[in-house]
Amino acid sequence: MPAFREHMKTVAPTPLWDAPVRSVSPLDVVDGIDRATRVRMIVGENDNIAPPEITRRYAAALKKHGIAAEVTVLPGRDHEILLDGAVMGELSELVASLR
Repeated sequence: MPAFREHMKTVAPTPLWDAPVRSVSPLDVVDGIDRATRVRMIVGENDNIAPPEITRRYAAALKKHGIAAEVTVLPGRDHEILLDGAVMGELSELVASLR
């Protein structure tokens, strides 16, 4: 959360980003995630809300803890990727692998 909030201060400058929050940073709970968990993350290369570097840092922390984590960076895409064909394809592959 701290890295995200610092980043957002540059994207949308407001004192709100300096206000205390009760949110839990995903990096702070990595040790509590079962090592059998598989994590797949998809981020747009040009995402200015949740930059790929933040996603990569989280994946690295997961891997350091022994959790299988993969990051897919979609070239030329920004933050609005939920219904992107590439995301749907990745989701389809993930669902098929669980069967």
